[in-house]
Amino acid sequence: MNDDDSAPRGGGVVQLEAPDPPVIIDPAQPDQRVVAETVAPVILLPHVVVDAEAEPLLRIEPRLRARRIEARRTARRHRRRIFITIGTVVVLVGTLAGLLYSPVLDVDRIEVAGAHHLSEAQVVAASGIGIGERLYDLDLDIARRRIARLPWIRRVRVERRWPDGVRIRVSERKPLVAVATEGGQRLVVATGGVVVGPAKGFEAGLALVGIEGFSPRVGARLDPDQARSAEVVSALPQVVTAAMADATISAEGELTVKLTSSGEVWFGRPEDLSWKLSTVESLLGGKVVLGCLGRMDLRIATAPVISRTC
Repeated sequence: MNDDDSAPRGGGVVQLEAPDPPVIIDPAQPDQRVVAETVAPVILLPHVVVDAEAEPLLRIEPRLRARRIEARRTARRHRRRIFITIGTVVVLVGTLAGLLYSPVLDVDRIEVAGAHHLSEAQVVAASGIGIGERLYDLDLDIARRRIARLPWIRRVRVERRWPDGVRIRVSERKPLVAVATEGGQRLVVATGGVVVGPAKGFEAGLALVGIEGFSPRVGARLDPDQARSAEVVSALPQVVTAAMADATISAEGELTVKLTSSGEVWFGRPEDLSWKLSTVESLLGGKVVLGCLGRMDLRIATAPVISRTC
């Protein structure tokens, strides 16, 4: 065997010679030979369609493959829930908007409770709420403030009554005394010292009180001390009111009661009222002869002073 034909041993390097390029012979000129240029071969690959959802051809561990499938399913469920939620919200908003702008939620009835001296029509007119207005669009705070401006009103509450009503609940002031105007009209003074309106019905029998430095008119208010003295007059016991001719409240709030027989009772400022009322009830209940009574001074509740004229 020749050395050239034997394979290398011990990890030698094999050298391969490139093949000679092909020779092209022109039939018209047989004596001339042309060496053809080596052209790289063209490899045509078949058309491959890639499916994004297809599973890879590589072998995947079963648990990893199951997790990937579950992740894709979870993502699809999540997207479906989002679409359903958005669709539901759109439907609800559209339905609500349709109801709000439909006659279904308009004011069809207005209920008034607690009004005795005022009529329901007066309360409704003062609220500013009208039939046919949108119930959801009412400003209840403004309605409350408007009703509270009525002199008779002490407290007021306005609330919606779905789907088509409004309820107004009022609490009126308690009448205390009556005051006379320059024209001779009697006006009622109620709790809080507010002049609420003309005396009519049973208010015409209220004790008539003169108030110094005060011009009676509907809506006017007494000073706090004068208002408390008016409350004292309304709380006088029967034995006093039966013998009372009239009463006067000074600008400082001091109360003086004149008796029908003779004399007067000075209550002074509205202080220590329980003591003063019990004292005057005890004295006028038979312990004092009213025929010669000049003055009963209760301005100091613990030390009443009685003066006589005979």
